[in-house]
Order: sequence, then structure tokens, then C-alpha cells
Amino acid sequence: MDKAMFIVVEGPDGSGKTTCSEMLVDKLNLLGTRAMYIHEPGAIEDSEVSQTLKKLTKEHRLEDDVYSLLFAASQRYTIENLIYPKINDEHTTIICDRFIRSLYVYQNFYKNDNYNSYMLKSHFDTLTKMILGYHTNPHIIPDMEFVLWANPDVAYDRICKRNNVGTDVWEQNKQFIQSVNGAYKELEDKTYMLNYISDCKFIDTSEITPEEVVDEMLKAINQREYHV
Repeated sequence: MDKAMFIVVEGPDGSGKTTCSEMLVDKLNLLGTRAMYIHEPGAIEDSEVSQTLKKLTKEHRLEDDVYSLLFAASQRYTIENLIYPKINDEHTTIICDRFIRSLYVYQNFYKNDNYNSYMLKSHFDTLTKMILGYHTNPHIIPDMEFVLWANPDVAYDRICKRNNVGTDVWEQNKQFIQSVNGAYKELEDKTYMLNYISDCKFIDTSEITPEEVVDEMLKAINQREYHV
């Protein structure tokens, strides 16, 4: 890979998002591309921003709008102090586990009855411009985004095995997984909400191995680099 890239991997719990992100970093490094894994929100764990975010979300029940602004501030801090310097000064490709799409999906703004479509678009515009730095430096957008998803039953079983609990413990979460899957797909049909354009590829991980997922990701990355 000639150019360091900012690559985002999105998806609900149980989709294989974190496993595949870490494997992708290992594969890129083996192929001679310096790569680094980070997780949002709070990629810079010892920063005051991350500590404040953890404290507030753990100790208080805040309004959705407040959560979204806190997460947006955290992502902006990560761009300024980690992502941009690593890519531009150290030529390191960043694989970011969750970013803007997750912020929108999990805060679920476009399902909030208190917002009409104009208010939604305005709110998303504000968040995106804040995070990506449309009116300040550094300004950066993802070079590529991968959205991993899995059949809710498959994702559900993966979560139970990961947490070493019986399926009955997580039964109430199966519908939530399905809702999150749907939210990611719905957002794909409403990309105007994101206020930016990047290459995005959806990958169904239900019936393929993490190795096969990573191979698909590498193929897409190589094709994108070739056509740039």
C-alpha cells in the first residue's frame, strides 16, 4: 500500500467487527504496510476527554443529544491527536473500530419522534462537521468504510459464547441486534445524512470465516488504491 489510509470498520455486536479489524491490522503489517488498530469512542484512553466521557456515561443518564455531542467531541479529539498525526506524519494506516455511522445508529436520531427530517439533517450536519473538521484543520474523512453484519441468530450466539453465558441471558438482546442491523442498512439508504462520501462495502459475516472477511476487505482496499 503506497498511501496510508483511514479505514473504518462498523457493525453491531456479534458481527465480527473487532476480530476482523484486529486481523486486518495484523495482515497489513505482515504485507509490509504499517497499520494500527484503534477503537472509538475513547481511542486515547488516558486522555481527559476519554476519562470524562467514561465518567459521565457511567454515572449519569443523559439525554440522547448530550450523548451524541460527547461522543462527537471524543471522535474529534481522536482525529486531531491520533488519526491525523499517525497517517500524515508516520505513514501509518489506521483501522478504526466504529466511527460516525455507529454514532448515528446507536443514538438512533432518525427514529426519534421529536425530530422532523429537516431537524435530523441539520443535527447530523453539525455533528459531522464537528468530527471531521469541515471548518478547521485537520480535515479528514475515511478513505474506506466496511459495515459488517450478521444474521441476528448468528450474532446472538457469538455474543453468548464470547461472554460465556447461556442464550437465555441474552434473549432480550436478539431483537436489539436485529434493530441495529436494520439501522445500519437504513442509514446506507440515507447517506445524505452523513454529509460526506467515502467508499463503503457491506459484508455479511453470517456464513463465512473471519479470514474470508479479511480477504474481502483486502481485495476492496487494493481495488480502491489501484483506482485512486
